[in-house]
Amino acid sequence: MDIRLAEMIWLAVAGYAGAGAVVALALCVGLLRRFDPLAATAPWHVKLILAPGMMLLWPVMLVKLVLGRRVAP
Repeated sequence: MDIRLAEMIWLAVAGYAGAGAVVALALCVGLLRRFDPLAATAPWHVKLILAPGMMLLWPVMLVKLVLGRRVAP
């Protein structure tokens, strides 16, 4: 594998993680109540437990945030 390809892969992973961190932070700070009021009232330590999952699934969370409606279980 060429070193440039490896660098591009790491940059893509870092970009994905960075975007996930921004979305997870925005959700934990206050935007979570737009689609899940129960999670919005959770204590900070619970939100910190949920943050890694929100970081990995940030495209799904962003779609839910943009739609702004609660999804039925």
